[in-house]
Amino acid sequence: MFGKMLLAGVLALTVSAGAFAADFVALSFNFYADGEITPDGELPAGVVMKKKVRFHNKKLFGFGHPFDIRLDKIKSWEQSFKVKGEGKIVISVSCRAVVDGKRAPAPTIDCTELVVNGKAVKPFSFNKWRAAAGPIFVKDGDTITLKASFEKAE
Repeated sequence: MFGKMLLAGVLALTVSAGAFAADFVALSFNFYADGEITPDGELPAGVVMKKKVRFHNKKLFGFGHPFDIRLDKIKSWEQSFKVKGEGKIVISVSCRAVVDGKRAPAPTIDCTELVVNGKAVKPFSFNKWRAAAGPIFVKDGDTITLKASFEKAE
């Protein structure tokens, strides 16, 4: 009897610990100018737009426009974005894991599909910041289209 209760308790703790684990992809539009990138329409559930961030490297001028993609809620994302300003944009990605509200070692994520403005990028894997697509040169009023699919690597 005690063994069954102990097993049930261990199982409950294992399930509850798993309930608070999540893998995230951070996708950032790095805009090498004083501009804005805003999504057209609503973001899907599982995607959150963060506040734009000035580059840490003082030699580079510009801002990152980051989005968090929660992989347990969304695996594929298709969106268009409006550009305000003119300059160069580089899309970069990274990942992180959160377990019980704390950062955990980053998993390896496979980008199985990435299409930017109709141009496909070869699938790749990542577990730290890296450029996801070549530079895009934009003018005020341009639209950027993005189609991306991610999954945790096995």
